[in-house]
Amino acid sequence: MIQTKKYSILLRIFLLPFLIAVVSCFQIIFFDYAYGHDWIFELVRLEEYFNALKSGQILPYWAENLYNGFGSPIFLFYSPLYNLLCSIILMLGITLKHAAIIALTILMVISTIGMAGLMWELNKNSAKLNVISASRIAAIAYVLSPYLLANLLVRNASAELTALCIAPYSFWGLVMFYNNRKCGLILITIGISLSILAHNLTALSITAMLIISSIILFLKPGHYKNFLKAITSLIFGIGITTWFWLPALYLKKEVHIQEMTTGKFDFHNNFISLMDLFSYGYFYSAGLFALAVLIAGILLTQFKNYKHKLLSFYLIIIATWFLFLQLSASTLIWEQLPFMPLFQFPWRMMGPFSFCIALLSGIVVSQLKTKKMFVEILIISIIIINAIPLFNRYERLPSNVSDVISDSITAQGIMINGLPATVLNEYLPLDVDQSALDDTATGDVFLSRSAKQIKLESIENSRVHFSYESNQDLTIYPAYWYFPVWEAKINNTPLTLNRSPWGTLQIDVPAGEADVEFNLKQPQIRNIGFIISGFFLVSFLLYSCRNKYEYD
Repeated sequence: MIQTKKYSILLRIFLLPFLIAVVSCFQIIFFDYAYGHDWIFELVRLEEYFNALKSGQILPYWAENLYNGFGSPIFLFYSPLYNLLCSIILMLGITLKHAAIIALTILMVISTIGMAGLMWELNKNSAKLNVISASRIAAIAYVLSPYLLANLLVRNASAELTALCIAPYSFWGLVMFYNNRKCGLILITIGISLSILAHNLTALSITAMLIISSIILFLKPGHYKNFLKAITSLIFGIGITTWFWLPALYLKKEVHIQEMTTGKFDFHNNFISLMDLFSYGYFYSAGLFALAVLIAGILLTQFKNYKHKLLSFYLIIIATWFLFLQLSASTLIWEQLPFMPLFQFPWRMMGPFSFCIALLSGIVVSQLKTKKMFVEILIISIIIINAIPLFNRYERLPSNVSDVISDSITAQGIMINGLPATVLNEYLPLDVDQSALDDTATGDVFLSRSAKQIKLESIENSRVHFSYESNQDLTIYPAYWYFPVWEAKINNTPLTLNRSPWGTLQIDVPAGEADVEFNLKQPQIRNIGFIISGFFLVSFLLYSCRNKYEYD
């Protein structure tokens, strides 16, 4: 009987948000993939990531077909989670475009589960509150928040969307731990790990919010140990992902990462007005619902018997902070805080702002005196109306584009047509002279200036085997950009690889006759990251087991 009641409650909480999440994707499900800002970059990155997996790169680091086959280390820097999810779907035989659509739908559903679960955990011990309605409203307000829909339908910003969909889970874990549920520590670690692997910039905001939330919840007499445990779980999550962020930080000096913060990508050129924040004129505008929730939250904090007064104050302050960061008045903060310029567009703060608004909307609903269904229906209707301008911004892929994606966005198509994976050349290795692309036919293994001196024996999955015979020393130029992801052998003896004047690989071999082989390898800094991540993972597992008995 108790189990039946439990399942009934779960169904009442999650069913409607689940349906709304699927409905939020109805345009890409029933019409086509969104013809948004970055549609081609998203699909090219996905295809390249899947190709790298198939070629044997466990946790890919090199995109073999970019720059007409000269390659790019993009996957050492670009967060992998979305591409990994899509790749798993692609392994089932789904087409590229449909795999992306399925992954996006799954992510939107995941976001509703996380937000509804978080709101339920905040209110589950409060019998007098509208707990179920609050959970549903928070989940629906989040999945239909204009900024999440903008990432889905207008920007094709799938990595950022992935991080925002996962964001509620770390906070859900934090509240679970506050409610003396040991599994909360595990969820904190898993949530922040996935956030980092989804979108490292969004993860910075989430981490900051988690630290502040932990301080508010636990830095008080009798709770100091719990504060340390919450922060320890956060550190475990960061440590487990060292394999990703350590190489990205260490190797950024080897690529043109500075291009991400210049020209139209300079944050100085992208501040918006306060009026734009709550309008419907731009894809990043939050709409009037967000303003109404902020006002309602402020008004409710005036009541003495308001159960979540402190939490509401906190959310209002944090939401206001993220609004402030979008205004030119915050320029000094952007200039002084580390990593802030990498956000490029101040309106990206609409992501964590939307999180705060959704959570606050659930809290406001939980305080309503009435439990009549029509009130919840009215609020959901307002949320949907607030989202309509974003649905109207959706454009489907033109039929002439959609029909040829399966044929054009392939490993061969990307190489031959020089299809890009990003707007800029931020992940192009340093000291590259792209005139080298003109010195060889697309798909050739060597620059033409050295191709006649060697005999290509075999090439498979970026493992190239060639031989030569010469009465003098030779300099050979493979048609691949130089980067610390290559190794070479001559007659099975390690051979040093150099950087050519054009930024390609350069292999200097002695006179005589020999077999030479060069191939991709995990960069050493990532191997170091794997060791550190392994240490944190084992420590996390041992720590979790110890706390299991402590809380039982």
